[in-house]
Amino acid sequence: MNWREIWFMLWPNKDKELKRDIWKIWKIRAKGAWLRFRREIKWELIELWRDIKSLPGKIRRRVWNKHLLLTWNRLWIRKDEFDKSLDMDFKAIMEMNEAEREDYLMDLVKRRMIAHDRDLDKQDAKYFA
Repeated sequence: MNWREIWFMLWPNKDKELKRDIWKIWKIRAKGAWLRFRREIKWELIELWRDIKSLPGKIRRRVWNKHLLLTWNRLWIRKDEFDKSLDMDFKAIMEMNEAEREDYLMDLVKRRMIAHDRDLDKQDAKYFA
């Protein structure tokens, strides 16, 4: 016994055309709901694939930009205040939480100020010597 027979057993026999129309409408709605469900599942899988596909880049940004490159830039303060290492690294900032971002910005400002003072000392020595 299929669903259609069960459906027709539940209704009285006098309105067969009405039952057929209701059955067709229900079938169309069920098919539409199934297609919407499949489309939603498809987009969920696409988003999951994009997340998985972006993992190597995210790992690279987290390890290289956030840890290795920032540690390398903090090894010594550059004498030139326009050095590339004193630029804000947005790829590294993207991977930081709020506390790390605040520490990074404070450290960057401190290193820029030291480099600026050294640059001024160098210019003073050049002009007053």
